[in-house]
Order: sequence, then C-alpha cells, then structure tokens
Amino acid sequence: MHTGAGLNLTATPAVIIPGIDRTLVINCEPGGAAGTFRQIFFLQLEKEVNGTLVPLATVAPGRPASLDLADSRLTVSGVLDNNPPATASLQIVVNGPTATDEGRVVCQAAGLGNNGREVTYTKAVDITVDPESDLVDAFLKVVVWDLREEATKLLAQADSLQHENQRLTEEAAKRRAALTQKKTDLVHLQTQVDNLEQTVNSKEAELAVVNEELVEEIANVSENAPPQRVAFNVVERTERNYPSGAQVEFETVELNEGNAYNVTTNTFRPPVDGLYFFTSGQLAHDTASAGYRAYTIRRNSTIVAGAYNGDDRQGSTFQQSSTSTVADVTQYDLIRVYTQYASSSTTNLVPYQSTPQGLATNFAGYLVY
Repeated sequence: MHTGAGLNLTATPAVIIPGIDRTLVINCEPGGAAGTFRQIFFLQLEKEVNGTLVPLATVAPGRPASLDLADSRLTVSGVLDNNPPATASLQIVVNGPTATDEGRVVCQAAGLGNNGREVTYTKAVDITVDPESDLVDAFLKVVVWDLREEATKLLAQADSLQHENQRLTEEAAKRRAALTQKKTDLVHLQTQVDNLEQTVNSKEAELAVVNEELVEEIANVSENAPPQRVAFNVVERTERNYPSGAQVEFETVELNEGNAYNVTTNTFRPPVDGLYFFTSGQLAHDTASAGYRAYTIRRNSTIVAGAYNGDDRQGSTFQQSSTSTVADVTQYDLIRVYTQYASSSTTNLVPYQSTPQGLATNFAGYLVY
C-alpha cells in the first residue's frame, strides 16, 4: 500500500463554518498515481470514526458512483472506465455541513499496477471546524433579530397589499359582470351551433343509410367476372297507395338473371357497363274520385322514361300505363321506379294476381350488349 503518493484529494472548504458554508465538496482523483496503474479496480472515499475507516462512497468500472453511507445531505458523482485511468474521479457534496462533518477523510485507489501486481494508494485530508464558529453563531442571532424586524415591516406592507387586493376584488366583480353578459351571448351562439350540429347529424344519418345500402349491394356482387347474361322482372303483389315522389316497391322477383336486382331496396344495379332495355307497367285503381298520376324510371336521380294515366270518371276505375326506354348505364348506377305525380289520395297501384287480362304493375329490364 502506498500512502499519499500521487493521489489528488481535496476538501473545499477544509475549514468549515456551520451555518455559513452551504456546501462541503470532497474530490478524489488518481492524479500522478494514474501512470502506475494498468487498471483501477475502484475509487473509495472513507471517513475515520473512532479509529475505524467507514466507507462513504465508491465508484467501480461498469457501475455508477454510489453512496455507502445513508445521509440525505450527501450527493455523489464519479466515473471510472480506465480509458485512461487518469480520467477516473469520485466526488461527494455535503449540503449544509455541520460540526459532525469534522474529521479525517481518506481516498483509496486500488487496482492492477504496470508490473502486473495489485497496488493500493491512499491519501487523507483533515476537515476541521473554524474555532470562531461560536462568534459566527452569535452573529447569526443578531442577523435573526434584524430579520424579525424586517418581517414586522413586511407584515405592515402585507396589510397595505390586502387593502389593495380588496380594491382589485371589487374591480374584478365589475369585470365578472361584463363576462357574464359575454357568456350569455356565447350561449346564444352555442344554441345556433347545436342546431347546425343536429342538421349535420341528420345528414350523416341519411348518408349512413345510403352507405349501408351500398355496402350490402357491393357485398352481393360476385368477386368473379361479372355475368354477361343480365335480366330481371319484378312485380307488385300488394295493392297500396303511393304519394307523389315515392319509390314503387316490387316485392316479388319473377326473374333475376345475374342477381342485379335487390328486392330489399327495390333497385336494379347493373353489374357491367352497357346498353340496357327497361320497361315498367302501372295499373292504377281509383277507388273513389277521379285521379291523374305520372310514373318515371330513373337512373340515379335522372329521369330516363315516364308514363301518365288518368280518368275523370267517379267511382272505382282502372287505368293501365307503361313506359320503356333503352339507356346507356355504367356499372353500379341505380335504376328505380317512382311516382312522379299523384293527384288523388284514393289512387292505388294494383297487384299482379288480382288484375284481369294479365294487366299488372311490374318493372323489367335486360342487358342488350
């Protein structure tokens, strides 16, 4: 073991004045001894207590510096990676040093020397308390007295500030009233926003229904190549009344070659682009008064064909009308039948099975090419 040779060990300050010195910094480095090491195993700071060295902190290769003594006033830092050994260091900072920190502190560096043998270096530093620290204590008591007088003045200032705070509170109340009015205006604006939001939600709900229709219809389309044989014929089986602008429902499918007609949505959607022939017949039944009505075949929202029938006679009468067209449509266009106009609430569309001479309410179409 080598004592005092080469190591750098400092205590700042070495003579402490409790209550005055805020920190005590103890620092240990290999210093001039670094050149005698091939590798340093550890750096350690110890304090002599009753003739025995008690570890304070340690740093070793691959491990961070750590405290060996539980003391909330102590913080430690350091590094030891032997690259080169001279860069090693270990430091303890004592916050608020007291007379209990007086004594001898020893730095120990152990490792493998250049000759291949283990070698240990130690160095000590003595930390003492300033003999005039009692005078310092008396001085601090005077300072405390002065601080108390200063505190009295500050309390008086605080009272003055309290009055000022009262004034500011009253001013704040006035501004708060103005804010209340602003909030009332904001509530009015919020009501308008809520109304707009309800409108948006309603439109979104409508779009959701349309989207569900589209998803369902797309799901029904075969993933294979679309069939080239496309034809459908659907008929109405229930006599019912349709107001103006209503979509006509055909509940029975007589033919659905290519599976392009959806009986749930009463819609024909072409599986392939092409030229299509469409026809629709309507048998109207006026159950009471004279009536007039018009029917249309629509591609999406565009009218591609229409028919009209009417009768001035009173009582129960039947009128048959039909319309046909050839239309160039694209894949996934929507083809439907609508009542374009109905003048009487007593006019019904008559189902297929109850009509004489084969007259019917039906909708049919097929792919021409």
